[in-house]
Amino acid sequence: MKDLEWAKAYIATFAKGSDAVLAHWADRDDIVHEDPVLGQRSDTRANVAATFDIYANQDRSNGYGVHTFTADEYFPGERCGTTHWTWVAEDCAEFLGLPTNGKRITTKGVSVDIFDEDGNIIRELAYWDAVGISEQLGGSLKKPSA
Repeated sequence: MKDLEWAKAYIATFAKGSDAVLAHWADRDDIVHEDPVLGQRSDTRANVAATFDIYANQDRSNGYGVHTFTADEYFPGERCGTTHWTWVAEDCAEFLGLPTNGKRITTKGVSVDIFDEDGNIIRELAYWDAVGISEQLGGSLKKPSA
């Protein structure tokens, strides 16, 4: 069964590129990565790879930003697991269509992973706090007042 150490190792591969990420995924073409916040659904191996490639960017001058993900907690299941994580983005020109003006952006999120019989990911659903990012960047989305 997967644990927090597995989640930390997996999420660390985001900075290494899609080959490292896909080493944790089933070697088949019907895998799915879905990020409803961004309206993304990648349903082939090549498309899943393309989804993760941006997170390996280390060029602070190209506007894509340098992204760091950290696994904070992991909740295992028999053939699934949920990772609670922190995402930090630096040197992005824009985020969610909003100019960053050089701000460092931080958000929290969760990923739900479904595993095949060999323990490889076949589906991942990622949800994160876009409203918090909007607030950090002065956008119009705001959390409800108490």
